[in-house]
Amino acid sequence: MNNEKLNGLFEIIELILNKEPSIVDSFLFDSLGSYIYIVFPKINDKVDSLVEDIADICEDISSGDDCRNEKEELREIYNEIKKELS
Repeated sequence: MNNEKLNGLFEIIELILNKEPSIVDSFLFDSLGSYIYIVFPKINDKVDSLVEDIADICEDISSGDDCRNEKEELREIYNEIKKELS
Protein backbone atom coordinates (compact mmCIF):
# COMPACT_ATOMS: atom_id res chain seq x y z
CA MET A 1 0.00 0.00 0.00
CA ASN A 2 1.43 3.38 -0.86
CA ASN A 3 2.03 5.97 1.84
CA GLU A 4 -0.71 8.27 0.56
CA LYS A 5 -3.38 5.59 0.99
CA LEU A 6 -1.99 4.57 4.35
CA ASN A 7 -2.04 8.18 5.53
CA GLY A 8 -5.65 8.41 4.32
CA LEU A 9 -6.53 5.33 6.33
CA PHE A 10 -4.90 6.82 9.43
CA GLU A 11 -6.80 10.10 8.93
CA ILE A 12 -10.08 8.19 8.80
CA ILE A 13 -9.19 6.35 12.00
CA GLU A 14 -8.27 9.60 13.75
CA LEU A 15 -11.58 11.15 12.64
CA ILE A 16 -13.48 8.24 14.16
CA LEU A 17 -11.47 8.21 17.38
CA ASN A 18 -11.48 11.96 17.99
CA LYS A 19 -14.94 13.06 16.89
CA GLU A 20 -18.14 12.69 18.80
CA PRO A 21 -20.69 12.10 16.06
CA SER A 22 -23.81 14.20 15.69
CA ILE A 23 -26.93 13.51 13.67
CA VAL A 24 -25.41 15.50 10.80
CA ASP A 25 -22.47 13.08 10.75
CA SER A 26 -24.72 10.06 10.27
CA PHE A 27 -24.60 10.29 6.48
CA LEU A 28 -20.83 10.86 6.52
CA PHE A 29 -20.17 7.75 8.56
CA ASP A 30 -22.67 5.65 6.62
CA SER A 31 -20.94 6.59 3.35
CA LEU A 32 -17.47 6.17 4.83
CA GLY A 33 -18.28 2.64 5.99
CA SER A 34 -19.09 1.59 2.42
CA TYR A 35 -16.40 3.64 0.71
CA ILE A 36 -13.53 2.32 2.78
CA TYR A 37 -13.69 -1.12 1.14
CA ILE A 38 -13.24 0.48 -2.29
CA VAL A 39 -10.37 2.75 -1.25
CA PHE A 40 -8.44 0.13 0.70
CA PRO A 41 -8.46 -3.21 -1.11
CA LYS A 42 -7.12 -6.31 0.60
CA ILE A 43 -3.51 -5.78 1.71
CA ASN A 44 -2.78 -8.22 4.52
CA ASP A 45 -4.72 -9.78 7.39
CA LYS A 46 -3.90 -7.08 9.92
CA VAL A 47 -4.84 -4.14 7.67
CA ASP A 48 -7.90 -6.02 6.35
CA SER A 49 -9.04 -6.54 9.94
CA LEU A 50 -8.56 -2.85 10.65
CA VAL A 51 -10.57 -1.86 7.56
CA GLU A 52 -13.39 -4.21 8.59
CA ASP A 53 -13.39 -2.76 12.11
CA ILE A 54 -13.52 0.77 10.72
CA ALA A 55 -16.44 -0.09 8.45
CA ASP A 56 -18.34 -1.74 11.33
CA ILE A 57 -17.76 1.22 13.64
CA CYS A 58 -18.85 3.65 10.92
CA GLU A 59 -22.04 1.65 10.49
CA ASP A 60 -22.68 1.67 14.25
CA ILE A 61 -22.04 5.41 14.49
CA SER A 62 -24.35 6.15 11.57
CA SER A 63 -27.15 4.19 13.26
CA GLY A 64 -26.66 6.13 16.49
CA ASP A 65 -25.08 3.33 18.53
CA ASP A 66 -22.69 4.08 21.37
CA CYS A 67 -19.30 2.80 20.15
CA ARG A 68 -16.92 3.46 23.04
CA ASN A 69 -15.76 -0.16 23.32
CA GLU A 70 -15.35 -0.52 19.56
CA LYS A 71 -13.42 2.73 19.40
CA GLU A 72 -11.06 1.48 22.10
CA GLU A 73 -10.46 -1.75 20.15
CA LEU A 74 -9.88 0.31 17.01
CA ARG A 75 -7.38 2.50 18.88
CA GLU A 76 -5.43 -0.59 19.98
CA ILE A 77 -5.27 -2.03 16.45
CA TYR A 78 -4.34 1.38 15.05
CA ASN A 79 -1.46 1.78 17.51
CA GLU A 80 -0.26 -1.75 16.75
CA ILE A 81 -0.16 -1.10 13.00
CA LYS A 82 1.59 2.26 13.47
CA LYS A 83 4.26 0.52 15.58
CA GLU A 84 4.79 -2.14 12.91
CA LEU A 85 5.23 0.49 10.22
CA SER A 86 7.69 2.66 12.16
